[in-house]
Amino acid sequence: TADLTTNTRDKVAGRIFSPKPLKTMDGDEYTIDLKFSTEVTRPPAGTKLPADGGEPGKALKALQAAIAKKSWDGIKANVSAKNVESFDESYRTPKENLDDAIQTLGFWLPKKAGKITGGEQRGDTAILNLEGELFEGQNALFLVRMVKENSHWVFDRATKAGMIDK
Repeated sequence: TADLTTNTRDKVAGRIFSPKPLKTMDGDEYTIDLKFSTEVTRPPAGTKLPADGGEPGKALKALQAAIAKKSWDGIKANVSAKNVESFDESYRTPKENLDDAIQTLGFWLPKKAGKITGGEQRGDTAILNLEGELFEGQNALFLVRMVKENSHWVFDRATKAGMIDK
């Protein structure tokens, strides 16, 4: 049973307990009585980015151009270090690594460049709003996370946030 004694914007407190003993599959009995109280934390307020996404937007466009040109060096220069590590496997040829990177980025981003419509920056992370074609005739909103590595904005990951009616 769960019993919340406080459930506000700033704090959650309560108790999770078993009103009667519980049995394991072996037949042993036990009880639970867990009390908790925690402050609700929020991320720091972000800074609104311009409609083109500012510097993070320019970096995303550079990645999109590298993908369109099938430039392995351009892709590696515009994705996070952890993405480069996952794309750049020693047992594959550079062409196979390039093909894998393009395919994987194609799962995250629209096939065509799309349009950046703004976003928000929080420190060294920016979330860009990217409107692009999910498939022919259907646009979607993609949320693209860009991170600053070595004073350079790079692509980290993206997710599809929803469909856009025309």
